[in-house]
Parts: sequence; C-alpha cells; structure tokens
Amino acid sequence: MSRNDFSAAEGRGHARAYLFEAGLHWLTWQSQARFRIDTGAGAGLLWLPLRADAATGYLAKSDHLSAAVFFVNAALSVKLSPTLAIRTAVLGGLTAPRPRVQFGTREVAAWGRSFATAALGLELGFW
Repeated sequence: MSRNDFSAAEGRGHARAYLFEAGLHWLTWQSQARFRIDTGAGAGLLWLPLRADAATGYLAKSDHLSAAVFFVNAALSVKLSPTLAIRTAVLGGLTAPRPRVQFGTREVAAWGRSFATAALGLELGFW
C-alpha cells in the first residue's frame, strides 16, 4: 500500500501503520571519531489498524492487520561537536505474511511484502 487511503465501490478505508522493532546494531566503521557507520538487523511487528466508511447498501467494519517484519539497516553519523551529530539512516525489510485489505472477498489494498524507510535526525551523545 503506497498510500494509507484506499477505496472501491463498497466504500473507503484508511490504515495507520505502526512498526515495533527490536534489533542488534554494531559500529561498522569510524574515522578520526568524526564519521561513523552503524549497521544492524532485527525483527518486529507491523500493526495496521483499519477504519472504513461504507457506501450506501454496505456495512462498515473497523479491523486490524498484523505481520512479522524482518529488516536490515545502516546509518551514517557525522559529528558536528563533541556531543552533537547529524545522522541519516535507511532501513529495508520484508513482512510475513503480506497484509491484505479486503472488502468482502475482494482484495482492495495490500501492504507490500518488501518495504524501505529513511530518516534524518540529530544525535546527542558522548562518542
């Protein structure tokens, strides 16, 4: 599902995606204590609460889907000061089983088997 909203003749729906994860991360490379690359892998749970608005003649039902997730990630940190760094990270993984949204017996949306995300942030620390 590339968007969180979906629709069909039976009505419209909306999903929220929550990803809970646990993983192992390790320092892969560090240069002159200014640049740092971390990598990791892990697993978790994808939870998708679903809300529906039915078209005339149909009954709406709220529901939720869940799936196991398995992922790998990598991050680059650049030290800006002794306690502040800027960090960019990417995470990619797979879901099992593939979450599918159905109206009746017909599939109207699916959250892809594979997924990826990126983030940019600030790090406070003493490394």
